[in-house]
Amino acid sequence: MKILLIGINAKFIHTNLAIRYLAKGLSQESIENELVEYTINQHMEDILQEIYLKNCDIVGFSCYIWNIELIKKIVSSLKKLKPDLMILLGGPEVSCEPYQFMVENEGVDLILMGDGEERLPKLIHAISNYDDYSELPGLVFRAKGDIFVNEIPYENKDNKLLQLPDPYTMEDEFHPEKIYYYETSRGCPYQCSFCLSGSQNKLSYLPMHQLKKVLLQLISKKVKQVKLVDRTFNSDGGRAYEIFDFLIRNDNGYTNFHFEIGGELINNELMSVLELASPGLFQFEIGIQSTNEETLQEINRNPRQQKLMNNIQKLIELKTIHIHVDLIAGLPYESYFQFRESFDSIFDLKADMIQLGFLKLIKGSEIKQRRQEYGYIFMEHPPYEVLSNDWISYSEIIRLKNIEKMLNLFWNSGSMRYTLEFISLQPTVSMFRIFDDMSRDWHQNKDIMSNYKYDETIEFLESFLMSRFAEIHKEIYYLMHLDYYKKSKRHKAWYGQNEEKYPVMLSKEDTHLILHDEAFVRNYLPQFFKEPVKKFISKVQIMLVPSDLESVMIPFIKNIGCWEVNKNNSDYYQLNELLENHSLLLFQYEKNQFKRLSEYGIKMIRKKQ
Repeated sequence: MKILLIGINAKFIHTNLAIRYLAKGLSQESIENELVEYTINQHMEDILQEIYLKNCDIVGFSCYIWNIELIKKIVSSLKKLKPDLMILLGGPEVSCEPYQFMVENEGVDLILMGDGEERLPKLIHAISNYDDYSELPGLVFRAKGDIFVNEIPYENKDNKLLQLPDPYTMEDEFHPEKIYYYETSRGCPYQCSFCLSGSQNKLSYLPMHQLKKVLLQLISKKVKQVKLVDRTFNSDGGRAYEIFDFLIRNDNGYTNFHFEIGGELINNELMSVLELASPGLFQFEIGIQSTNEETLQEINRNPRQQKLMNNIQKLIELKTIHIHVDLIAGLPYESYFQFRESFDSIFDLKADMIQLGFLKLIKGSEIKQRRQEYGYIFMEHPPYEVLSNDWISYSEIIRLKNIEKMLNLFWNSGSMRYTLEFISLQPTVSMFRIFDDMSRDWHQNKDIMSNYKYDETIEFLESFLMSRFAEIHKEIYYLMHLDYYKKSKRHKAWYGQNEEKYPVMLSKEDTHLILHDEAFVRNYLPQFFKEPVKKFISKVQIMLVPSDLESVMIPFIKNIGCWEVNKNNSDYYQLNELLENHSLLLFQYEKNQFKRLSEYGIKMIRKKQ
């Protein structure tokens, strides 16, 4: 008997960890299986055709909020085409309210609730041997025209040893651009009312020797990213320290590791090991959700808020760890204006990414069970997103959606980070209000909404900021160019109309003059010292900065140096004049496959007096 395990991911770069555990577990029990993955962006009929042509007896789908609607369509057609094919579902989207799901989806034969690594082999053995499986815990099945649900016995045991097969081996093929998921623990120490992990808060941990072996395999394969899906990775601080230290000592210079952590759980010892991590090795996702005390109390989330914020600030100040913070709109007792306060407090941290998410009333969560108490109106189908509640209207939710677009476009993308950070430091500025006003202007510009070209979005932002901050227009102008050039070399610029008043780029002649200067190249581009200019000119760009704006730029520049211009060479006359009241910003765009950071090197170079 053969089982086909199917994962349908949200994006091509994603992979499904659950079916890898199941496949390895089945193989250990000598059960024939095949693992296949698709994405929700593929045509349903293409997936259906491929599954239909597979020679298997059982098809198992891994079900999540992002793929369940597509799976239901596939199952419906597949069952009509192959009535004798047994269709099995598992995953969080069918583990809660499974009876109703079976009623509504007649093509589904079985649902296996909860963790399936131990129970799936038992189920397949029973089916293949025609044995009775009606007593298997966590199984939902059809019999005699009815549906039966076997509940999972509750285990109230923390620190239990987690027994899982290794999802990856050295023989597996790894795609260089995909994210590979792993977990070192299950359960969560918190009981947040909006989350499923809170309803099953028992904790279990993988043996250290086992997880280190798997992590070393992924490191040796030089996968791009390993995403740890532990709900609170540092729930055991000593254990987290050992794993962080292990990854730092085995850093291959390329692979990075993403963790969900509890920010308030970081102590001095853990911070000390994180200070040793090389830039880009770690990415942390930290849920703040709200700063409104009444809201936090209501959702059973009572972190030490001040310690949480202080620790996030310390992590950001390291400048080596990508920090992603979460904020949820639509929580109980948080109005639109109270949410504004949460947003502004969280924005002040200047995290690399601020995810403005919207509450999802997922099956099995406490908050869904209490939805009438809070007056929730929400989407009845995935993603079950909030539309309104007793504190926030749908009109206000729409405004927040529009703010989210601007936040993603100009901050989370990193495209205009330095400019917006400077704006946020201006007196009495609310960044929530800035993004709110920005979204209103954006939606009044029908052309930009339909085209969405990068340079046009930058022109829009320049116009928006200049109209509101005329007194610092020069600072905005040059900071936007710093942002514009920090990601990649651009030959078409949007600065043309102001070039005479505010020169930004060196002439081609002056650029060549500088790049032919041996002292300059030796000091600031040493890797190109022996190369002819024509071979590396495409990898560098030089921007001018007025001397009176150096103090504005310096917080965003790591390297600052001086260069003595050749005063005796008449070719340098014009350049000498220009550098009397300007410094240079040198952007280096050298390609490096092992580079984990998204931005290239920037150096400020002053004329030596």
